Amino acid sequence: MNKKQLITIVVFITILLVGILAYFTKINNHNQNIGVSGVAPIVIYKTKYDYFNLVPVGMSSDKKTIISHPDIRDIYYNGKLAYPTKLDNEYLLDNRGVGQNSAFLKISYDDFSKLPETPFPAELTKDVLDTDPFTEMYDCKNILNWDRSIITINLLIDSEQLSKCIKII
Repeated sequence: MNKKQLITIVVFITILLVGILAYFTKINNHNQNIGVSGVAPIVIYKTKYDYFNLVPVGMSSDKKTIISHPDIRDIYYNGKLAYPTKLDNEYLLDNRGVGQNSAFLKISYDDFSKLPETPFPAELTKDVLDTDPFTEMYDCKNILNWDRSIITINLLIDSEQLSKCIKII
């Protein structure tokens, strides 16, 4: 058995186990009257350049207007600045809410968090650095069943299984 076959088998078994766990978690959540529909997508992406520490914003479909941006208190994930999580092969796991119409500001997470108040979108327009920053983007919640485990996601990447995710870009 070669390495690629072994990785594929490990990914399959991991996904199967995650699916079983998600099924029982969903039943438990249902019994507690808590749904899982509010769980964020699992967005994995690559960018043209290194925007790792820069704040993303949502742009209109023509990418001329900022239609969503974080509040200075919203740029945290689990109590820390919401930098994306670095994955294998230069992929990143979104922790902030990027999408196909996202752009990056010239402002770092650290600098944004220190602003005295959240700027209005019109004020931020001058700080848009790149309105077309992504080379690839996938939503993998369909295959990962909302499992944000870095080990599981890297197995998916390393076994070249991202094609099983929903391709956004």
